Amino acid sequence: EKTQRLMALKQQRAQRRKRFEEYRQRKQEKKKSKAKYAGTDYVAWDFWEPDSAEDSDDFVPPSGPEFAAMEADFAKRAAAKEEKRKQALEQKELGNTCFRR
Repeated sequence: EKTQRLMALKQQRAQRRKRFEEYRQRKQEKKKSKAKYAGTDYVAWDFWEPDSAEDSDDFVPPSGPEFAAMEADFAKRAAAKEEKRKQALEQKELGNTCFRR
C-alpha cells in the first residue's frame, strides 16, 4: 500500500514536471517569435497627431477673453495651492512642537 502511494506520487510529480517543461518551451517560443523593441515608431505616431496647431479647431488666441479667464483660473488655483501648502506646514510645525513636549 505504501509502495503504491509512493509510486503514484512519483508519477504525479513526473506529470507536473512534464507539463512545466512544456509550458517553459511554449513561453520560450513566444519570446523568440516576438520582435524586439526597436524604439518609438514616429511614422506611426504621425498618423495620430495633427500636422500643426492650425488643424485644431479649439485653439484659443492669447489675446482673447477665454485666454484671460484661463490665466485668472491658473492664478487662482496656484494661490489656493500655496495657501494650502502654508497651512500644511503650520500644522506640521504645530504637531512637531506638541510631539516634542
